[in-house]
Amino acid sequence: MKQAVRHHVPLAGVLAAFGVVYVVWGSTYLAIRYAVETVPPFLAAGVRFLVAGLLFYPFVRRRERAPLKLRNWVAAGLAGCLMLVGGNGLVCWSEQYVASGLAALLVATVPLWFVLLEWLVFGGGRPNRAVLAGVAVGLFGVFWLIGPGNVGGARADLRGAVALVFACLFWSVGSLYARRAPVPQSTPLTTAIEMLAAGVVLTLISGVLGEWSRVEWQRITLRSVLSLAYLSLFGSILAFTCYGWLLRVSTPARVATYAYVNPVIAVFLGTIFAAEPLTPRVLLAAAIIVTAVAIITTYAPRRSAAAPTTTQTPDDGPASPAEEPPSCGAALPAPSCVSLEPRLGPTAMAVSLPGDPDGAVRVYRLSDVLARRGHKRHPYLEFLRLDTLSAGVYELPADGVDRQRPHTEDEAYYVLAGRARFSGGGNDVAVSAGTFIFVERGVEHRFHDIAEDLTVLVFFAPAETSNARETGRQLCAADFRSLPRTGTDGL
Repeated sequence: MKQAVRHHVPLAGVLAAFGVVYVVWGSTYLAIRYAVETVPPFLAAGVRFLVAGLLFYPFVRRRERAPLKLRNWVAAGLAGCLMLVGGNGLVCWSEQYVASGLAALLVATVPLWFVLLEWLVFGGGRPNRAVLAGVAVGLFGVFWLIGPGNVGGARADLRGAVALVFACLFWSVGSLYARRAPVPQSTPLTTAIEMLAAGVVLTLISGVLGEWSRVEWQRITLRSVLSLAYLSLFGSILAFTCYGWLLRVSTPARVATYAYVNPVIAVFLGTIFAAEPLTPRVLLAAAIIVTAVAIITTYAPRRSAAAPTTTQTPDDGPASPAEEPPSCGAALPAPSCVSLEPRLGPTAMAVSLPGDPDGAVRVYRLSDVLARRGHKRHPYLEFLRLDTLSAGVYELPADGVDRQRPHTEDEAYYVLAGRARFSGGGNDVAVSAGTFIFVERGVEHRFHDIAEDLTVLVFFAPAETSNARETGRQLCAADFRSLPRTGTDGL
């Protein structure tokens, strides 16, 4: 298989990639403001994603040749509509009324809404106390920013602020949907489809709202045209590509810093280039919101791999599989927090068997391991765990969906029973009993087109999540699916 992780990468390349992600995604909010000065907001968003999608899809398709089914197109298209139409489209509309820096700060609250929606609407577990405290701090920051005008300076325009809150909600719902939907296994491919679908829908919405007839073509400025080109090429393609590369060569903790840096860059760029007021109210709100995001992304429990793709925020960085916040560049799974070290199953189950747990030689019978499962049908059972190695059995039913994400450890699969296809590292192959597969850490991979119930023996070296624990962090954003679909330029 093609290996996607480099152990020796030039420091200059890593620093340059971080610079692109920080500056480009942080500047997309200002670019959106310039674009909507003379181009109607939904038309501007539609053109941006159509151009980006038409350029990005052929590029990705040359590398990702896995077959797509109609359900993959539908799922990715719906995720794109939720995140990029509802998310990014509303960000563009809101920037007619609010400063780009304020938009970035409100979009930075996507992790708050993601946590609340997953818990209260999508049946996720109750957040721990630290995460709930982060949510409370973030909500206070939102109130401080858009609350009564006599608190610390002028407040944000209520129309734009409300639109941004709904943009965050759309982005979060889209990210959560993408984690459960049968989107393509490739995050870049999902992102490309999301951008294409969103571009078409946004352009149609623009026509329904009468934006086409209101466009004064002779008054469209060069600044607006260049801003749209910048959003398409740099925000949605270049920054997303750098983001995906960083996920393979750096640690999740370092990559996740974009979620804190982007809003700060957006605020200062708006002040420097667009004369947006930098009031004490804005500064304090920025500090509160960034602190809340840091708390949530640091203390959120590790997420199961059962969910596919990206979290980002409403602009459009990575949107579904690479979701980044609504402003960002593409359509990655957006700041929904996407853990890169989740277990294979939604609720992976460890089993203990009779014998010496510390013995130098341990013998296991697969029938005994599966019998310990009892009536609980968890996809993954871990039956051996050492510091240097862990082993388990992974089961997927025929026509089932494999929702695992890249792991932070090397892993090997040995297919015991069943028939399916396996995609990873640019390859797509048929697998059946007797197939052995090695996957290097960080490489995106998945079983699909499962024709017969699949039973797979899985080995991690070192033990699963060991490297993740060393970083002590989760990746936020969007993701690659949803980021993911993970970036944070303007929704």
